[in-house]
Amino acid sequence: MLRCIAGVSVLSVNSIGCKLRVWKMGDQRPPVDTETLRKRLLDHFLATDLRWSLFVAALYSYRFDTVLKPFPPQYIKNGEKDMKNLEKIVDKVPKLNQLGEDSDSEIQELLAWVTDNRSWWLTMTDLSKFDEIQALTKDSGVSAVRPNFVFEVNYSEANNAKFQDVRKGRELLYAYHGSRLENFYSILHHGLASHMNKVGVFGEGTYLSGELSVSLHYSPMGRSWERSSLGDKLSCVAVCEMIDDPSVKCQVKNNNNRSRAGDSMAGEVPEKYYIVQNNDVIRIKYLLVYCQKSSTHRRSTSAFRSWCFRHKFLLMMIVYAFILIIVGLANSKTFRYQLKKFGIFKQR
Repeated sequence: MLRCIAGVSVLSVNSIGCKLRVWKMGDQRPPVDTETLRKRLLDHFLATDLRWSLFVAALYSYRFDTVLKPFPPQYIKNGEKDMKNLEKIVDKVPKLNQLGEDSDSEIQELLAWVTDNRSWWLTMTDLSKFDEIQALTKDSGVSAVRPNFVFEVNYSEANNAKFQDVRKGRELLYAYHGSRLENFYSILHHGLASHMNKVGVFGEGTYLSGELSVSLHYSPMGRSWERSSLGDKLSCVAVCEMIDDPSVKCQVKNNNNRSRAGDSMAGEVPEKYYIVQNNDVIRIKYLLVYCQKSSTHRRSTSAFRSWCFRHKFLLMMIVYAFILIIVGLANSKTFRYQLKKFGIFKQR
């Protein structure tokens, strides 16, 4: 059966029916059957595709040690991350609408782990939601670039209760946060951690803006999953909700304490900017997704660049060995004699 979601053809994955094997390496999660994965793909195909694509973006980042968190426990052996086997399995994953009962059990297991939705999950909303978001953020930018997709981030009852307990009925503020694509896998799992950000001129914290155009500058197109139905290059901007708390630095009338961080080097926070210094008062509510299809040449260039980043030590050793060879040959009398013999080297 073929369905169409937001212009993307989706083949129903109704042929998955086997049980996945037991989780390894002390993972606390119970086994996940493929019926759950099948239902996930049928009900939230593009949302599942996005979650997997964000995982792949983190995996192939040269900063994977930082951004690939959490790391699949079944690929940790003796305390070491088995990147080689993980990449091997990821490279074998077909388009999600082609996943069937004959798919590798390791592929299905990894997909089930990555898209597990017990703590949080994504749902695709209508694009009209973007107009509501602009109203929430009070973004008056008429020239704001509209996203290709809007996804809502939904939280478990336990996570919602924890946030509401911190909120205590206080007002919510909304703003945008831009970041590189490979960061969103970790951000969605662990939240926006202010201590992980570089200290800006207005002080330490997570920086947000009430203007989408500002945040888009911090969300360049990044390499996604090449088989994604969304596109192999994506950009994400988070729409965050913040509790109106003193730890959220912003422009507030008659309250200078709210408009300046203690370690600010440039004075007060500008209009329509927010600096959040408490991780518990902020969470992502929506993801704005911008898509771009890359040519084969551009994908190959991106893959080569990623390979170079991931094998910097090997490349440095090759360059070092090459320099040693050149220096050795330059000091070799035999080599210089041969060059002189062929008229290439002339002694002064």
